[in-house]
Amino acid sequence: MQRRQLLAGMAVCSLAGRAARARTLVDDGAAIDAWAAANRFAGVAAIGRRGKAIATRCFGLASIEDQQPATPTTKYAIGSISKWFTTAAVLRLCDQGCLTLDAPLATWLPAIEGAAGTEVRLVDLLCNSSGIPDRLIAAAKTDPAIRSSEASAGEMVARFVTGDLAFVPGARFDYTVLNWVIVRALLERVTGAPFAALMRDLVLEPAGVPGVGIAEHGFAGVPGLAPAYRSSGPPVRKLDSVPGFAAASGTFYANAGDLVTAAHAIFGARLLSPTSRKAMLTVRMVEDDYAIGGRVRVLDGRTWAWETGRIGGYRAHVAHDTADDRTIVVLGNTDMDQGVIEMLVETLAGADGRA
Repeated sequence: MQRRQLLAGMAVCSLAGRAARARTLVDDGAAIDAWAAANRFAGVAAIGRRGKAIATRCFGLASIEDQQPATPTTKYAIGSISKWFTTAAVLRLCDQGCLTLDAPLATWLPAIEGAAGTEVRLVDLLCNSSGIPDRLIAAAKTDPAIRSSEASAGEMVARFVTGDLAFVPGARFDYTVLNWVIVRALLERVTGAPFAALMRDLVLEPAGVPGVGIAEHGFAGVPGLAPAYRSSGPPVRKLDSVPGFAAASGTFYANAGDLVTAAHAIFGARLLSPTSRKAMLTVRMVEDDYAIGGRVRVLDGRTWAWETGRIGGYRAHVAHDTADDRTIVVLGNTDMDQGVIEMLVETLAGADGRA
């Protein structure tokens, strides 16, 4: 996006709220503004406390073709941050006695045969260490029809969860989509409900974020969703075709305020039992800072739930300070370097952590 167009489309939205303890909102806002200008950022950045967005800043255009500016209500695809929501659903069922993290997959999916059924536990899927080879992605590289398939998660599990394991479950981190296709199939079998409905009932409505959505047929045409771009001049869209069976892994979408509220609900006392919250914050794959459903980082002695999302041209980052109940959200739609966004989040998180 041209700098002139970015500045013309910039909207700065300040929402009244509590003053931040570590830095003033003016200081935080100034840091965000400087970063956004330096990196020609188009999207929304928000700081929240106790589930409420207390400062939201909006930059550039949500839709270049329509000249629509980004606003606090603009929705963006959130990629792997979707796994937080899926994991919360699993843990709510654990809290209700319907699931157990350490039981083997065949307990609920008896059609899974061999070591995948008897040796892989549910928790191994959630921390991406199952050892199940991702034959799904390998097949999708040679058969593009898989990306537009209407097959259910259960059908894809039957088709691709076969053969030997690649390594002993829990031995190493292997970030694969198939793990989460299995999680979706398991959830649907245990509850008897379609994924979108069970997510609504188990997580989204109890967390107070019914506006969070799940794209089951790709992102094009989702109401209120900013399109994502590969380039801005001329605008070239970058909307990945993601089939519904992969929704548990990465097809959720939300606005910044939704994510502030959701982080508070998931990592606070609203949604999960203390045991389940601890599980989401206990790092299991140490070299990758990965717990279950997402990463956890310690900055200046403070524990942060820390997850990024990247799908098509969308970029997302949510960090939640579990002690101070402070949340940082950055959402964009211009295919920028994820590391540049992380630098901003680290700056804001580190400033709070040093106080």
